Amino acid sequence: EAESQCFTVGCDRDVFENADDPELDKVFAGMALCGKHTFYLVTRFPVRARGYISQARFYEINKAARDLTGVRDLAVLPTQAHGMVLQEWPLQNVWVGARLKDQEAADDLIPQLLEVPAFKRFVLCEPLCGPIDLMAVGGWGGLDVLYGMRGQACMADACETLDWVVVGGEGAWARSLEHQCTASGTCYTRKS
Repeated sequence: EAESQCFTVGCDRDVFENADDPELDKVFAGMALCGKHTFYLVTRFPVRARGYISQARFYEINKAARDLTGVRDLAVLPTQAHGMVLQEWPLQNVWVGARLKDQEAADDLIPQLLEVPAFKRFVLCEPLCGPIDLMAVGGWGGLDVLYGMRGQACMADACETLDWVVVGGEGAWARSLEHQCTASGTCYTRKS
């Protein structure tokens, strides 16, 4: 039996950029069929990701899985139809992330990313073109996506947090992100 592996999807081609729903059904069917592997979906289009994943296209994804495998009564997601159910929704082996290059991208994409129904959410900060403050997304008084606060600390409301921060490159901007994550206990990886 093969060991569990991790695959990054979307570094070369963003699956949410131009794919229609039936094409995404095939991608998600493939990921559902490979439940022991983890897939990191990287996108610059978290609104599209939210729209697709929120639809919960179980029937269509199950049909795509049957087409891929040739197994007639296979159900990879829960439905009222008979068949073996392999996964829950959102898929536990699919993490959704946004690619960031600077604070402007963080301010724009992170709030959208946090609305995507996903098992885990992350950011890939690469290539870094400027500093990113994950404790002030949207400016001072905005989102602190490491500690999970919205607004000024004394009047903060809870908000979603990032599960993982991946940084490509070195230098002061990368070290700043590492310090932010270390202080908050957020998982951090420096990509070499």
